[in-house]
Amino acid sequence: DLALFIIFFDLMLVPFYFLIGAWGEPRTRVQATTKFVIYTLVGSLLMLVGAIALAVLSTPAGGDISFALADLEERSLGEGTQQWIFLLFAVAFLVKAPLFPLHGWRPDAYLATPIPVLVLLSGVLSKVGVYGFLRVVLPTMPDASEHFQALMLAAAVVSILYGSVLAFSQDNARLVVGYSSVAQLGFIVLGIF
Repeated sequence: DLALFIIFFDLMLVPFYFLIGAWGEPRTRVQATTKFVIYTLVGSLLMLVGAIALAVLSTPAGGDISFALADLEERSLGEGTQQWIFLLFAVAFLVKAPLFPLHGWRPDAYLATPIPVLVLLSGVLSKVGVYGFLRVVLPTMPDASEHFQALMLAAAVVSILYGSVLAFSQDNARLVVGYSSVAQLGFIVLGIF
């Protein structure tokens, strides 16, 4: 269900907000938490708009609005409509993943986060963005996914190169992990598209 996905996509922010804000590096945790929440909430709001548009615009005349992914996969949208809804979802998922240039929250969060929380942040949170592409975007908007394939491949390759170069140039282990994670997620998005 797309509505449940969005609810839990946003609820993930709550524990990370407190984990980073309460137990993070004292000098940088407020700035890191603020940047993290702003980036991810803007992405989430765009995804919410896209989800509502997807459900409403794909509803057949006289039908009921449904957020069930099985229903959304069966319903069709015009190519232009799919494209702008795809972009809303893509921004949300690329922020969460994160890929270049929407990764701005990542370095600060990695520097401010306690090590156990960093493991969760790297291992769980960032994978939700790429899961969203697989579970929501590709099945419900196949024409837009094909239309923006070259753009997504380019963003993935840039993220791989950018993340790798910055990871090799860091002397802080947390930043090495953060930037190498940007490169890793670039490989995952490259594989998806």
